Amino acid sequence: MLICKTQITQDWVEFADKATKFAWQFGIGSLYALSDSLLIDINYNFISIGEVRNSGQYNAIAANNTPASGAPTKFTNVYSNQAEIGIHYQFNT
Repeated sequence: MLICKTQITQDWVEFADKATKFAWQFGIGSLYALSDSLLIDINYNFISIGEVRNSGQYNAIAANNTPASGAPTKFTNVYSNQAEIGIHYQFNT
């Protein structure tokens, strides 16, 4: 589980109290020859990083010089699906 406490001071953000969580990826792909020198590449990737959240505790100054704070944020089941298509050209074939 990834939990971050942030402290915003002027132009930067500081992260502390980090935790590590398991993430995984699965991919499959194929390369198909259209001719002796031209190939098409088709790939699929699935990436899962699980849950991401923060405590919402940070110190910041808003534009009107008043203190600002945030609420905890939680994202569950964070994942990505990626489909890719590429063309390869082989020189000197």
